[in-house]
Amino acid sequence: PFSDLKASQPGTAAIFYIACMAGLFLLYAWLLSVLSLRPETGNDRRIVFAGAALFALTLVFLPTLLSKDLFDYMGHGRVLVVHGANPFTSPASAFPPDQFSRAMGWADATPLYGPAWGSLTALLTLIGGGDFAATVLLFKLFFAAVHLLNGFLVMRIARGWEGLPGGPRPLRAAAFYLWNPLVLTQTVGDAHNDGVALMWLLAGIWLLQRRDDVTGAAAGAMSVLVKYVTAPILLLFAV
Repeated sequence: PFSDLKASQPGTAAIFYIACMAGLFLLYAWLLSVLSLRPETGNDRRIVFAGAALFALTLVFLPTLLSKDLFDYMGHGRVLVVHGANPFTSPASAFPPDQFSRAMGWADATPLYGPAWGSLTALLTLIGGGDFAATVLLFKLFFAAVHLLNGFLVMRIARGWEGLPGGPRPLRAAAFYLWNPLVLTQTVGDAHNDGVALMWLLAGIWLLQRRDDVTGAAAGAMSVLVKYVTAPILLLFAV
């Protein structure tokens, strides 16, 4: 619905998008306030996670993305899987152009992410089997699964701190993440890999909370190997 409006009246399209997001955030705030006023129930848990799954599913089939990062991930994966080259030293533009590289935003650049992410994108691209639409769908479904897993980890971490003075309410904490319109549109809609870095970080926190220091530290390291921005948090892990 935005394509014609963006082309003819980009300012109007931007205002309309902001208004839609503002409305979603109002509904989101209402949900959190409701969850704060009553005890957690099994039905509430089903509503929160089923709702998040429904929202994620609608964004899997989003016809227009706000960035080309997803196509860059796929293009970098093909450098390794199809061309047998190192994506960190060889850009996609070094090889004959195809549907994947033409869709990229930065075909002349190498990835700015870590080797764990490079390996994962190569694996997903390999499973996609060279079919552009199938690979896009596979990546989007993967990000939807990561989003739901992150919400579950947030709830488990909050449950571990529930008994502390002023501790979080687990289901409300999960909904705070899962139903956030910005998190949904950026993680599932536009398929940014921040959600994967967060997944490993949350797994590390949960494991450390369970006194599993070795695997907790390993999960934290995996987060850094996906995206380096989480490196400072490892200092807190060490403390």
